[in-house]
Amino acid sequence: MCLSGKAFRASLWENAPAAAKARKDKGKRAGFEKPLLIHYHIFKNAGTSFEWALRHGLGSGVHRLDMPRHDGFVSHNDIIRYVEGDANVKVLSSHQASPPAPRIEGRRVLTSILIRDPIARIRSIYEFERIQPSDAPGPVKAKAVDFRTYVEWRLTTTPRMLCN
Repeated sequence: MCLSGKAFRASLWENAPAAAKARKDKGKRAGFEKPLLIHYHIFKNAGTSFEWALRHGLGSGVHRLDMPRHDGFVSHNDIIRYVEGDANVKVLSSHQASPPAPRIEGRRVLTSILIRDPIARIRSIYEFERIQPSDAPGPVKAKAVDFRTYVEWRLTTTPRMLCN
């Protein structure tokens, strides 16, 4: 069964057992952990489309956490601090976090990772970089060479970029 929009919100965020709703424990519903979806967003794996769908269904509860540098890393502690700092976070998406997900008190952590066919993904990266208005090395190289040469260059310079 696939739920979307209002049905998804109702099923995941609002349907705690009636007994748990009636009890209070430090201002929270006892026996109910508020869900948190952590989306591990791998570049060019349809993550932006997935985020769009989540935003459409969940609104402002969808957040993105990445460090300023493209090669940054989001740690478990970064995720925990971010989520504990904003009680309204329902979804946290990051290009720079990696599984396994951290345990967060009072939250039931769910995870998602979208994986695309590797060759189609590499072609998509190449086409994406060819249209970027940037003087960064990737877009410059993609505009200057054919697909095969670009892949060979990436495998030599930044092989991690091509790994799912």
